Amino acid sequence: MSETHLILPVPAAEALVGTYRARLDPNAIVGVPAHITLLGPFVDRDDLRRQDLTDLAALFAATPSIRFALVRVARFEHALYLEPQPAEPFVALTEALWRRWPDHPPYGGAHREVVPHLTVAVGESAFEAVRAALEPRLPLSAEAREAWLIVRTQAGSWAVHRRFALGPP
Repeated sequence: MSETHLILPVPAAEALVGTYRARLDPNAIVGVPAHITLLGPFVDRDDLRRQDLTDLAALFAATPSIRFALVRVARFEHALYLEPQPAEPFVALTEALWRRWPDHPPYGGAHREVVPHLTVAVGESAFEAVRAALEPRLPLSAEAREAWLIVRTQAGSWAVHRRFALGPP
């Protein structure tokens, strides 16, 4: 089995959060860039059909690129994240994907509400120090221009399996 996820990479955030993520986010350590998750886990790579990839390409091409700002540092119980605003385009895209692939709910069905976020740190030891360092540097303007289908490799790292361009803004 090869687990996959659909993400929106946020390269504009790397300079701001890269050093924190490299130390405090296990996904960064295994090759996942700063991103906002759309669906994960998604269809296992071995079960992906050509039609799935065609449908993903069409859905993303029909979705305008998303201009947004990372506006504040927030937290879940065990994760510190940056909140994108507006959140609605991310929620709408996640819900459109979920409607097309109903067996793959957001966050694997673990949470009822879709909360778009860019994870910076997991665990609680450094939350206040990271928050204090990041807050004065916000907001950060960004644009999501493509979605990535990433796959977990046999070695446990993540690699880009397919890139999908979003439509014009």
